[in-house]
Amino acid sequence: MKDKCGLENAVTHTLLTMTLVYAGGMSAADAANVNEVTGNSASGAIIKENQTLSDTSLFGWKYDDGTAATGGAVTLTNADIFIGSSLTGLKGVYGGYSAGGASTGNSVSVSGYKHNTPFGNSIIYGGYAGSGAADGNKITFSNSKSSGSLYGGWGKVGYVKNSVVTITDSTISSNVCGGHTNVGTASNNEVQITNSEISYVVVGGEIFTESANANGAATNNKVTLINSSANIAYGGRVGGTWGIATGDTSANGIGDATGNTLTIESLKSGSTINLEQIFGGVVTGQGNANSNKVVLGKTGAGAVTMDKVNTLYGGGSQNGGGVRGGDANGNEIAIRSNVTLGTGTGSSNGTRIYGGYAYAGAANQNKITIDNGAVVNAYFMYGGNSSGGAADGISQANQNQVIISGTVTVGNSISGGFASGKSGTAGSVAQGNKIEVTVGGKVTGPIRGGISGYGSANENTVNVAGTVTGALVGGWSNNLGSGVGTANSNTVTVSGAAGNNVMGGYSLKGGADNNKLEITGSVTGYTYGGYAGGSRTTDNASRNTVSIGNGGTVGDNIIGGVSAKGNADNNTVQIQGSGNLGGSVYGGQTTAAAGSANDNTVELGTGRTVGGVVYGGYAQGNGSASGSASSNKVTVSGTVNSTATQYTGTVFGGYALTGVADNNEVTISGGTIASQVIGGHSSTGNFSSGSASSNTVKIINGSTVSSDIYGGYTGMGNANSNSILIEGSSIGGDIYGGNTGVGIANNNSITIRGAVNLSNRTIYGGSSSSGNAKTGNTLRFENTGGNIKAIKNIDVLGVSALANNGNALTITNGAIGDLADTTVKLVASDSGLQVGQQITLVQANSGVITNTTSLDQATLKKNSNAFISYDFEEVAGLNDAIAVIVTGKEADTANARALAESRAAGVALLNQSSDLLIDQGFGAVKFNGEGVVKDTYGFATTGGSSIRYNTGSFVKANGFSLIAGLAQKTTVDNGVWHWGAFFENGHSNYSTHNDGVDGAVRGDGDATYNGGGILARFDSASGMYGEASMRAGSIKNKFGGFAYNGGTGSYEDRSTYYGAYLGLGQQRQLSKNTSLDIYGKYFYTHQQGSDFEVLGEQVTTAAVKSSRMQLGGRLTKQVTAEVSYYGGVAWEYEFDGAADMAVAGADLAAPSLKGSSGIVEMGIRLKPSKTGKITLDLGAQGHFGKRRGFSGGLQINYSF
Repeated sequence: MKDKCGLENAVTHTLLTMTLVYAGGMSAADAANVNEVTGNSASGAIIKENQTLSDTSLFGWKYDDGTAATGGAVTLTNADIFIGSSLTGLKGVYGGYSAGGASTGNSVSVSGYKHNTPFGNSIIYGGYAGSGAADGNKITFSNSKSSGSLYGGWGKVGYVKNSVVTITDSTISSNVCGGHTNVGTASNNEVQITNSEISYVVVGGEIFTESANANGAATNNKVTLINSSANIAYGGRVGGTWGIATGDTSANGIGDATGNTLTIESLKSGSTINLEQIFGGVVTGQGNANSNKVVLGKTGAGAVTMDKVNTLYGGGSQNGGGVRGGDANGNEIAIRSNVTLGTGTGSSNGTRIYGGYAYAGAANQNKITIDNGAVVNAYFMYGGNSSGGAADGISQANQNQVIISGTVTVGNSISGGFASGKSGTAGSVAQGNKIEVTVGGKVTGPIRGGISGYGSANENTVNVAGTVTGALVGGWSNNLGSGVGTANSNTVTVSGAAGNNVMGGYSLKGGADNNKLEITGSVTGYTYGGYAGGSRTTDNASRNTVSIGNGGTVGDNIIGGVSAKGNADNNTVQIQGSGNLGGSVYGGQTTAAAGSANDNTVELGTGRTVGGVVYGGYAQGNGSASGSASSNKVTVSGTVNSTATQYTGTVFGGYALTGVADNNEVTISGGTIASQVIGGHSSTGNFSSGSASSNTVKIINGSTVSSDIYGGYTGMGNANSNSILIEGSSIGGDIYGGNTGVGIANNNSITIRGAVNLSNRTIYGGSSSSGNAKTGNTLRFENTGGNIKAIKNIDVLGVSALANNGNALTITNGAIGDLADTTVKLVASDSGLQVGQQITLVQANSGVITNTTSLDQATLKKNSNAFISYDFEEVAGLNDAIAVIVTGKEADTANARALAESRAAGVALLNQSSDLLIDQGFGAVKFNGEGVVKDTYGFATTGGSSIRYNTGSFVKANGFSLIAGLAQKTTVDNGVWHWGAFFENGHSNYSTHNDGVDGAVRGDGDATYNGGGILARFDSASGMYGEASMRAGSIKNKFGGFAYNGGTGSYEDRSTYYGAYLGLGQQRQLSKNTSLDIYGKYFYTHQQGSDFEVLGEQVTTAAVKSSRMQLGGRLTKQVTAEVSYYGGVAWEYEFDGAADMAVAGADLAAPSLKGSSGIVEMGIRLKPSKTGKITLDLGAQGHFGKRRGFSGGLQINYSF
């Protein structure tokens, strides 16, 4: 036959040479052609039983022309054939054969065999089509043997589809193919093998020829092996055998291998056939290998060992025959829990695993899944690999996945996507890949979410909930040769265990930015958010984040971003939870000669312990240029321990070996520091260009620092304008606002608050070996004092007037003249001072205070704490001390007035409710009662307002009120009575605004009331009317307060209120549809006083009483029976409204609502339906004078 079978030609194997003796035989010399037996005369059917046929081919249908062979069937039961190798012609068994037409629905069934070498020199075809489709052909092969290959369907030119080969309990010493075509598409073919052995290759569907590039596709073919063995298995393929020396590499194809599936549930026990290569779908030549799938093992079944498998592809596309390959996208490998796979982990003999491989195209969206219980040993494992053989040299390996729940050991690495790329060609990328090691999963070897050989590795993810002993990298940009690329926006999450180093992104030549590490498990090595290891100054590591959460541990250094030659800026390290961390912590680190480590953030939470150093930013430099470690921020609430290593146990906001360390901020809040705290450190070597200025250090909330504190420290340069705050903490060393070896240290500030033991400590405003270290330096003791060893280089010393002179600031071991030319200012006062009391502000050992030490007299007048304002006079004639006498005291600070005005705001809200009741509620009662037939009816009204009350300063309030109730109408001889009861509710958000010598103060709060009352109204026949009401309830006032010295002046209290109202008026009818209402009204509101504490001070409030009178008139125009308009004006006078208050025993000049206001109103009343029970009243009021703003109401009345 001219067209030899592709698979048989693809693999060389030895044919048996033997002499058969049988009845009626002939010699080889006598027979040139094989005998042919057809079923053409028997409706296409041949049945042979219990016999051996020599030199004979069998055909269900056989047509040598273009006639289609349809429905032919050959059935062999304990029968077989053997054909001599020297014979010519069609050798084998054909369910149907058409030399020039289609072959459809034919079958071959083989059961049993006659001798041990059946089907020698023979091929079994379900159906053969010389031209046209080979569709729906079938081979069933059971309990038999074959020395030849099996093809479910064979097409010379055309489609081969829907063919099925089923093999059970058999041995095939050659190859098996579901469907083969030389030119066309092989689709939906299937091979099912159970309890059998296949010596060579198994293919679901294939397309290729012996020499030329074939055109077509291999689509949706399927192979299933159960308890069976084969040497090589393909779900589908286009082109010749993939990458082995014995393959027919000259046979290539042009087309796609798509949607093919290969399932190997189990291997035959004791088989000598080694399964070595597995392919879901591949292309050798030109085309895509997409959406193919390999499934190994079966969940819940017995163990399967595949330890001879050296090659495993979900899908692959490689060059061949002078044409380039294509893409390998969307392929999948699933390794079930009962499988042990792989020949080893070495580079020479280890297994290669690819979810998708593309030599000259993209490898995207491939997936490898390894179930819990599976064991895999490999040299490497790539979800997707794009090798860079494309014409443009660009590789793409994107959005691939590797999910590991089993046990995997690799000698090289595991990667979600590998984009090789090409030197000198930009654009290659490994992006969006994902590797996940689930709980129970174990990996020995390194993991890289994405790898790019000559390009970028961005947005990849590694998630480890299991155990990994190798290094973890989210994105790895190798950039060999002239390649340049980034490792950006990668994420690594470790909730399990990582036995080596962890990096979010690594770039050898390019940036490593916006990477993210999240650690809640254990990491043995170091953790870097981003690492830029290139040689260019533009290779930065910025905006990376490392988060160590609860349960997370790290054995070595933690660094947000590292750059070898560029900058490491805007990185963040956040450490929460509890437990020890082995190394040092860096927000950003650069080893560049002039690189920057700026704007980085480090947060070390309560319960955490660091065994090294904490750096917000670290700029190493190289001694020949100036770098920068500035504007970094460090917050420590945990512990920084000390060892014998230099600087260990120290916290630096910014550290610049050569250069600038400015504007850094360090906050130790409840933390413990074993050594020093330094805001900014510049150690410039032989340069004078260093700077450690404008840094901030805060030691607060009971922190402990065991050694010195520096706002700024520089070897050569200036240390100016640094600030230090120490509040309620323990200090084990001296305190320096700024320190320089060569330079100036001016304008530094140090503030001490709360209980701080400084008895053996010296405070330096500035320190310099060869420059000015005093000018502009300030030291403030706010509401604190106590013993201190010495105070040096302070230009302005702020002290406090303390109630207990035993707590006065006392210098015990200062040098003569330490406070010479120092100005002392009174900066704070206790609340419990009494007029006439003498207060020691500062005292010192002899000679510290000199005649050039002066007390700033301006600070002795109106000196205020949170609420109390004092006047003092200096005591003259004292040696080694400065003291004052209290001459005046008043509670008139802006803070105190803010408290009082919050009470006035509550009364204003109650007055708003009263206004709503009178202006809308009584109108609702009268208007609603006019049209009712029954005596009892309901009413409701709601309103809102935005009012400014001038109280001395002012209060702004936005309020809402609601009134609802029942009323009863009673008609008498001379008029009508309306009686009722109501419920009221309201809420107000307000702000208080005050200005004083202690500055502008704004306070914010809200008030809510609930109450009820009764009302009555009488309308006489003459137009005169009278109104009255009484009400009571409870009001809750929550004052959010104001900021003061780090605290909040706030309170919350509840008090009762009650009120009454009386009104008289005359309604006159001016015309048929117009009336005028002239009235006088009196309001009374009373809110009970209360006591509470604010900022440690006792506040006593008196009852607030409001007594108001209104005189005015309202004109009403009745448009229709259902609609009327009204407008009016009124004058109001508040007689009281004062919010009396005492703070710390001192009375406050109370803010008051007293004064005149004008009111303008307008509105509309309507009844939507003549017969309906609902009436509406929409009204608005404008206010000017004492109270200014507007209010409005919507009255909703329902009669029943």
